[in-house]
Order: sequence, then C-alpha cells, then structure tokens
Amino acid sequence: MNPPEKIRHIQQLLVQAMDEMNNRSPVDYSKVLTIPRTWPGCAQRACEAELEVERLVDAACREIGSTKCAPLLLTPKVQCFLQVRLHAASYFLDQMFPAASSDSAFQDLRADWSDEQILTWLLIDHWRRLRAHWLKLTSLAWFGPFEFEDFRLWRKPEL
Repeated sequence: MNPPEKIRHIQQLLVQAMDEMNNRSPVDYSKVLTIPRTWPGCAQRACEAELEVERLVDAACREIGSTKCAPLLLTPKVQCFLQVRLHAASYFLDQMFPAASSDSAFQDLRADWSDEQILTWLLIDHWRRLRAHWLKLTSLAWFGPFEFEDFRLWRKPEL
C-alpha cells in the first residue's frame, strides 16, 4: 500500500469506529458531563473529566488499533472522550496529508508501521501532545456559545 492509500485506509478505520459507536448508542454530552457554562470553567472541567477516564479511553484506543473496530461496552463518558480522540486523529490526517495534494509538507507515515501502530500513535501519543487544544475546541462545540469580550474593543483607534 503506498503512503496516500495507507493514510486514506487509516482515516476509513477512524470513521468506521466513530460510525459504529454512533449507530450503537449516540451520546448526549450535556447529560454525560457536568460542566459549567462559563468558558474558563468549561475548558478546565473538560480536561479534568478526560483525565478521570484517560486509562479507559487509552484501552479503548488500543482495542481499536488491534481489532479495527470500536469496543462494544463503553460507558457514555469513555465513549464521549473516545469520539473526541477519533475526531482529532481524523482531522490531523486531513490537515497534514490532504487528499487533493500529491505532496505533503510532512513526511509520510512510516511504511514499516502496522495499522495498529499508526492508530495507537494517533489516538494515544499524538493525543497527549494536543489534548488541551482539542478539549478547548470540543468544549466550545458541546457547551458554547459563551459570552466573550467584544474583540472590536481591542482594535487600535484609527488616526
């Protein structure tokens, strides 16, 4: 399998896992997570809630890597954060290795890595580097909009 085909194959596995979970039991995030409706509190609580189930989500990620299927028995909270990781991994591949481009500014995924190694790297190791970023974005999607300061006030006055 050449590198672009490998990347598309991995993306298909990620989407398949997301679809399997959604078809089995969609999660209503607002009922699973008790998170304050203010921006700083929401982002902080989302990070804390993810850390509470981190090991279980890691195990579910490893299962996806080895079986290529979403685990059957997940608590709603674990499913919630597993879906965030799957979305983050899929988005990363879309941005780093765009399908319409023949070239990427980044090296291709290692040819000697198995699907399991790539999925585990995306869903666990890569996640650890960008966890705070993704949980902040996810907080906005789940619980926003929040009242932010009016950014128009930050502009320099015209002279």
